[in-house]
Amino acid sequence: EDYDAWAEAGATGWGWKDVLPFFRKLETDFDFRNEMHGADGPTPIRRHNWDEWPPLAKAGYHFAGKRQIPHIADANGDFRDGYCSVPIAASRDSRASAAISYLDAAVRSRKNLSIVTGAMVRALIFEGRAVVGVTADVGGEAVDFRAREVILTAGALQSPVFLLNAGIGPAEDLRAAGIEVRQDLRGVGQNLQNHPALFIAAHLRKEGEQPALPRNHNNTAFRYSSGDKDCPADMYMTIQSKSSWHAIGQRLANFSTILHKPYSRGNVRLDGTRGGKPSIAFNFLSDERDLARMMAGFRRSVEVVHSDEFKPFIRRTFPVRRTDLLRKLNDRTLLNAVKTQIGATLLDAVPALSEWIYGALVQGEKNLDAIISDPDKLEAHVRTNVAGLAHHVGTCRMGAANDPDAVVDSSGRVMNIGGLRVADASVMPGVPRGNTNIPTLMVAEKIAVAAAG
Repeated sequence: EDYDAWAEAGATGWGWKDVLPFFRKLETDFDFRNEMHGADGPTPIRRHNWDEWPPLAKAGYHFAGKRQIPHIADANGDFRDGYCSVPIAASRDSRASAAISYLDAAVRSRKNLSIVTGAMVRALIFEGRAVVGVTADVGGEAVDFRAREVILTAGALQSPVFLLNAGIGPAEDLRAAGIEVRQDLRGVGQNLQNHPALFIAAHLRKEGEQPALPRNHNNTAFRYSSGDKDCPADMYMTIQSKSSWHAIGQRLANFSTILHKPYSRGNVRLDGTRGGKPSIAFNFLSDERDLARMMAGFRRSVEVVHSDEFKPFIRRTFPVRRTDLLRKLNDRTLLNAVKTQIGATLLDAVPALSEWIYGALVQGEKNLDAIISDPDKLEAHVRTNVAGLAHHVGTCRMGAANDPDAVVDSSGRVMNIGGLRVADASVMPGVPRGNTNIPTLMVAEKIAVAAAG
């Protein structure tokens, strides 16, 4: 339904039957072999086996079973609501990034490939209305790279910024920023979509902690429908038995309430200075339908976390918000390892400290039961603490030539500009109901074929 909607929105050739071959091309699924899955692609896809599931994942399975919620073994091929084994792009030892999966020894040895590191592209090189290369800082020097075609893949937050600084975007905004207008495209930076999320942390008892293997924290999740008649399977609740690599993260589970099909739209604009920082507005919950679904979803998550199936493994639960402090603590440094080990030792000795320490990471009411029992408190909590995932899409969206809001055509070519394509998540007309990693690889695979042709 997500991809058929892309085609209906003007992205011709991007319906489900069109994109499925490229999903198959990019993956090797180690668990399922059928018409829905690839068997010889560069990206490994696997799920954790039952005997690898940590205690919280099994608790979720028992919770689902008692309530006749089906187990979805293949969430990439069985699109029902249910308790899902989460498919992961990973080897047995680590996540499989695009670089790991695609830049293998054979690819790196190609004579027509040069990989330049430590480089920052600063500008497009134009000849008339065509792009013929880029200028980049390499080792402190400006270097021009000429090309028959330039493919921009800076992501849904940075690709529109790059176009705007090149004079491609809404004419009025460009002039306000003192940028010469090369092409008036009002859709550049508009239509920003992301999956809004709310987080609950659980300080685990020793018997609830995830073993050292498997290393990945994504094991299982609930996929369900909010009741919105226009949007089934729009909600997602993850169960992550650890929240980070460090000692404190090993003791803290994370339960995420995620809206997979938001109606709200944001934008990426310039801050008024050429080459300046982008101004990003996600506008989460600007559509009241999103607020209502997130309120109901958070209430449901609290009820799951506080159910009898999970109680034996959890000491305390409390709401949290992803902050810069948490992000800095997640950096893999010796200092962070030492600090978190000290903190974890204190938490083991005095579990009550968890409520005091992590209470500082959320604004407003700290007691989960108090939040969900009062509609006003619940709304205030959702509005104040909603955050986003790294699932940004839509800011250079595909569309028909006569669509004034389209930025690229169905082959990724920037409207009315020669020699320039965009091939990342920014071209997606709508955010898929799932993680955007594999859909982004699919987009790149499909546009690569168009560019080669």
